Amino acid sequence: MVANIADEGEMSSLYDSNGDGVEDDPCVTQDWPWELYPTWSEDIWVAKSEDNGSTWTALDNLTRTPRDPSNTLTNNCAPE
Repeated sequence: MVANIADEGEMSSLYDSNGDGVEDDPCVTQDWPWELYPTWSEDIWVAKSEDNGSTWTALDNLTRTPRDPSNTLTNNCAPE
């Protein structure tokens, strides 16, 4: 099984000033997905079963995507 088990994290306070997890103005658009959720996880995880799904290995993070907290655009990926 391969999956993007996304962790969207907190919504940016630029778009959610009161911290309720709802965009203040849903008509505002962002140029990049990480603008709305700056700590979104883009990692790809894998688990394996050798007994037709009765048991599974632990999840293994294959990508270990580096974060870009300064938003320099050098390590950002789209979460799609």
